[in-house]
Amino acid sequence: MQYISERTFHFIKKDTCNVYGEDFVTVVYGAMEISVTSDTTICQNGTANLVATGTSTSGGNITYHWSHTPDINPNQDVSPLTTTTYSVYAENEDGCVSETMDIEVEVLPPFSLEVLPESQSICPGEEAVINTQYEGGDGGPYTFEWEDPAGNIVGNDETLVIYRPVTTDFTVTISDGCETTPITKVATVHHDIIPEVLFSVDEPALCTPAQFEIVNDMDKSLIDEVYWYVSNGDAFTMQDTIIVDEKTPGIYDVQLTAVTPNGCVVTKTESNMLIVYDKPKIYFTYYPHPATVLNTEIKFQNGTVGADSYYWTFEEGSPAYSYATNSFTPDGDSFNDVWKVSLIGVDIYDVTIEIYNRWGEIIWESHDLDYGWNGTYLHSGERVKTGAYVWRILGKDMITDERYEWNGTVNVLR
Repeated sequence: MQYISERTFHFIKKDTCNVYGEDFVTVVYGAMEISVTSDTTICQNGTANLVATGTSTSGGNITYHWSHTPDINPNQDVSPLTTTTYSVYAENEDGCVSETMDIEVEVLPPFSLEVLPESQSICPGEEAVINTQYEGGDGGPYTFEWEDPAGNIVGNDETLVIYRPVTTDFTVTISDGCETTPITKVATVHHDIIPEVLFSVDEPALCTPAQFEIVNDMDKSLIDEVYWYVSNGDAFTMQDTIIVDEKTPGIYDVQLTAVTPNGCVVTKTESNMLIVYDKPKIYFTYYPHPATVLNTEIKFQNGTVGADSYYWTFEEGSPAYSYATNSFTPDGDSFNDVWKVSLIGVDIYDVTIEIYNRWGEIIWESHDLDYGWNGTYLHSGERVKTGAYVWRILGKDMITDERYEWNGTVNVLR
């Protein structure tokens, strides 16, 4: 558009005869036009170059009047903090002015960044996943850089997947290809403390019907939930002490699963923890059967299954009782220092008592029922170690000469 300035001058002329003359003159000044650069977009911290170009039909110098500065040059560099509209018009030497033109400079928003989650807890061996939520800048592509506290770069994606066995702060920085100010956020990954799974039972081996009391020995402040499982099928929830009743002989496993306040799960299985013994099945025979007044000595033969020690009582008999213990303490205190065998009805002149170690070697032998074992090696006299030893007794019936063999174990305790 052209702006044309017009100015009209009024002339009055008086001659010597006092005759007046009047005239009008209209002066038309040069036309003025202006053009400007298009609207533009910059990033935060960026600079836009504004250019105005004026054209005057009368020639001469042109000045530019900007809305943001007294500078009259046609080129302007601006760095607005927010989206801003700049105005300019041109003026020639004749005072003619152009229309006013606007240039909008859009400023892209700064970064906003969040890390999700800012704080989390992981279990041992579990990876932490840290996501980012962001906007702003030039719209991408963006650059991500994750650092650990030592300054090591541990990732360059918008999501970090990582495992550290200790609590660690991870810092992420986002930037773009423009002048937008990079921004950082910190995410903390806590490594959960996993307690050791501990549980115990006072009496791990009982005869049927057996009742076991099993106790959770863990630090209760480190766990929220507990779950028990016994291999007999019993299950218990949220109990620190459980009672297991079992009538069936066998060996049973116990498992305890604990859950920490942060949801970490730890499990321990104690194999063969509970032993339920069957009750011995008592059986014995005797002969002669029947006894006669001419043969009043009766021999009893023990056929009991599932026992390792025995106690006989004979009402009005002689002797009135008999027993063979399976443990003794040869420690020199004169109490239970010797292990002896008591047999009735065998030929005392044809009897053999043998003691074996775990490798099947004979370590002690006797042919005298009155001579007991004091827990030493037969030939060296050295004391044997604490443990279980196998005994074997060979004997002959004093009446029928029938041969018998008995076997068992004896425990040496010190």
